Amino acid sequence: MNRDIIIVTIFILIFYGSTNFYIGKRIFRWLSLLFPHINRMMYSGIYIFLAGSLIIGYLPVPSGIKGIMSWIGAYWIGMYIYLLMLFLVADLVIFLGLRVKVIPSPMPQTIRFYASLICNFANYRFG
Repeated sequence: MNRDIIIVTIFILIFYGSTNFYIGKRIFRWLSLLFPHINRMMYSGIYIFLAGSLIIGYLPVPSGIKGIMSWIGAYWIGMYIYLLMLFLVADLVIFLGLRVKVIPSPMPQTIRFYASLICNFANYRFG
């Protein structure tokens, strides 16, 4: 019983970590198109803090820190779910556009940005 819980916990942490890496990489790509001189270390620190706040909220820490981290983690998990869906749909749109030959083969970097904007607008408008 205890072994199964450990295996499931490790699987969930690996999934959460890898999807956060995917989301973080995609957000950085977006931000680097908007702000070419963005500081990678500052962005990584802020992103790791946000993604880790959910986990820190469950650790045995003082109640004040636990309350703040749980609050930040709750907002982060909401953003995490929507960003994951947004980026997966944007990648699907790009993949299908490349297969149907609607998007040119050496794809410009700005195409990913605009595909994500279109998916974001559709999610906001119809979601």
